[in-house]
Amino acid sequence: MNGKCRCADGYEGFTNHCKQRLCKKGICSVAGSTCEETDIPGVVGCSCEGTLFFDGSDCEFGRCIIPKLMPYCYDNCPPDMVRNEKGYCEAKDENRKCEKECMHGFCIKEGEKEVCKCIPEYAVLKNGTCILNANMCASKKLTPDLYKCDCSGMFKYADNDFTCESKSCKDEDVQEECRRRGATSCRDNWGLIGSNVGFECVCAPGFRKDASGTCRNTCELENQVEKCSKNHSICYLDEKFEPYCRCPPTFSFNEEKQVCEYNGKNAFLLKNLPVLKQKYMRKDGSVDKMLLHADVIHSIKTMYAEEVLDSAYLSNVKILSHVLYSDVVLQFKRTTTMTAGRFNLQVIKNISRAQHEDRVAMLPPSLVLINNVEIVSIENVDFCSESITNLLCGEEAQCADRKCFCPPGYRMKTGSLTETDKYTILKCEDIDECKEGFHSCTENTTCVNTPRDYYCGCNPGFKKIGELFPFQNEMNKNNCVDLCDSNPCKRGQCNVKDKMLNCKCDIGFVGFLCDVEDAHLKKAKNVTKIISGVLGSLLLVTIALFIVYVVRKQKKKRNNSEDIYVSQVYPSELPLRSPTERNGHRNVST
Repeated sequence: MNGKCRCADGYEGFTNHCKQRLCKKGICSVAGSTCEETDIPGVVGCSCEGTLFFDGSDCEFGRCIIPKLMPYCYDNCPPDMVRNEKGYCEAKDENRKCEKECMHGFCIKEGEKEVCKCIPEYAVLKNGTCILNANMCASKKLTPDLYKCDCSGMFKYADNDFTCESKSCKDEDVQEECRRRGATSCRDNWGLIGSNVGFECVCAPGFRKDASGTCRNTCELENQVEKCSKNHSICYLDEKFEPYCRCPPTFSFNEEKQVCEYNGKNAFLLKNLPVLKQKYMRKDGSVDKMLLHADVIHSIKTMYAEEVLDSAYLSNVKILSHVLYSDVVLQFKRTTTMTAGRFNLQVIKNISRAQHEDRVAMLPPSLVLINNVEIVSIENVDFCSESITNLLCGEEAQCADRKCFCPPGYRMKTGSLTETDKYTILKCEDIDECKEGFHSCTENTTCVNTPRDYYCGCNPGFKKIGELFPFQNEMNKNNCVDLCDSNPCKRGQCNVKDKMLNCKCDIGFVGFLCDVEDAHLKKAKNVTKIISGVLGSLLLVTIALFIVYVVRKQKKKRNNSEDIYVSQVYPSELPLRSPTERNGHRNVST
């Protein structure tokens, strides 16, 4: 309005975006509960505040039943009893104290007998002890040991790890469950009176839940397929996502015979209708084809004269940048010159000139296009044209001579057959070989279904025969063996630890498969060799010098020993010297 965006109910506007404020709407409707906004659009977190716990409809006082909070219980004990440090009532008189454990109650002595008395609001007597009253649990069930609430299934344990809370849309397992059921969103109903779950998986428009809670096309749920097949028509959803019977593409309804007849010469494919994508993108990045189909069909019917156009069907959608290029099958009631040129003659008026949207235009009444209709083309189609076969029998089916049939790995979907001597329309569904037991997977493997086929995936701790490393080529039907079969550890010993491959490498090798030489150790070895060579040389030099030193010392010692020996042992053999000679002089005769 006035060129501005208005935030939806439960959201507040900021500078350039809307931020959810759903807590203000009182989604967590239980008294004593708290509400926390999350980053998930449309989802909040609900819980009981403080020491309260959720019993399925209200937040109740929990300090006197939850073990973690028992020390903070201030309820009065029976006369002559006091609360101990654990929060349990016990006799004041030491002689009257019991040894019997009463769980959610207290023990008193009646003579010599110890008897458990239960607190009526919290517990009931069973097998001589006080067990928790199951009505205190949101699940209304106790664990097998009767000690605390059983929070399996649609419930989860609260932060106290004792009582239950309803699961909500903020929980990852809830989001996964809704996706598995084919739902497009999740809605919280935490605290809703009479509800035993805290969330609801919401189906897309045109889909409703079956007995198992799975979202299915409305036509299938309301048996419209069988109803429509009586006059050879097919169930489709109109612009309001309601089921109705119409002739399929390339067929027109014969009012006189009250039956659908082939009329391929008046069927056309409108290709590359450029639709602005913002309105049709889901949070997970997928396209809401049901909403797109409704807008396309509504606008196309407005564009062509009602008395000329019999029906229109969204055939194919491709995403490119900010545009959805859509193909639409047009079935005309009769031959007309309007079929090929009507779209180009349709008046399109600009609704915006901001940024890149200066080419945005409106195709009345509800379709926003990129205003370059020159890329749109129209071609004649027949029963076995790819776009028609996909619409009539699904992308899995094959077509020949105006008859659809299912390829190997598929079979006809029950109740989908529309057949005459001139054409056959049916829906194909994939055969789940794993679920139905049509597979060859052996022990140590798990069967995994795929379109048209299946493969045998290895269980944890195993790998395909012939694989060096696990998970290299698991999408086949080969058997699986132990991870250490044909030791993948190049230079080491193999063992399986926690179902994972583990290699204990030999000295000098590293890497997951011990196939890399330890560079640090190699470098250390080279350094060691160099040092060893240097030290060896030094040692040899040192030894040589030492030997020389020893030899010289021994020689000198030997010389000194000889002098002493000669002067001491053989003095008579020495010549007598005169006093003069002894004084350093010697006479010479002439």
